[in-house]
Amino acid sequence: MIIITSRLRQPSENYAVMEGSQYGFRAHRGVQMVVQRAHWVQQQAMKESGTLIRIDFDFKNAFNSEGHSCLWAILRGLGVPDVDFLEDLYSKSWMKIQVGTGCSAPIQLDTGTVQGSVLWPLLFDLFLNALLRLLDATGITHGIRRTPQWSHATFADVCPYTCAQSEMPTSCST
Repeated sequence: MIIITSRLRQPSENYAVMEGSQYGFRAHRGVQMVVQRAHWVQQQAMKESGTLIRIDFDFKNAFNSEGHSCLWAILRGLGVPDVDFLEDLYSKSWMKIQVGTGCSAPIQLDTGTVQGSVLWPLLFDLFLNALLRLLDATGITHGIRRTPQWSHATFADVCPYTCAQSEMPTSCST
């Protein structure tokens, strides 16, 4: 799995498949950068007497919740190589749960993966990329002057969405 992960990560990073707003599970990025960006915008907003609204999306059971069929469609749409290989690999994946001395019947995996897979954090980042691209396409930013304009900086399965009160989507105002 390490070889497969490396083979997928290289084009994902080198050819800008991954959105710049995803900081989780990526080299030279981390939660400190997300916190620093948010703090900087908050300080600027306070200087300008602006109002920021922040909504944190935290995906429940994130790594085990995305369906494989959706994942493969997203990966194909992004132009990720070897999707057929991954689909074949995961179509034959199953697990058993051991309770005490007994073991369950085999359970087919059609969502998520076995805990601890080195490949799954990258696959989850790519899966989440579809949402991040949609957020970028709205053109909504936090709206604070003299700062880089963005609305979200995601770390793994936590996506804080920040916007100025005047930029808030109407669906969030009720």
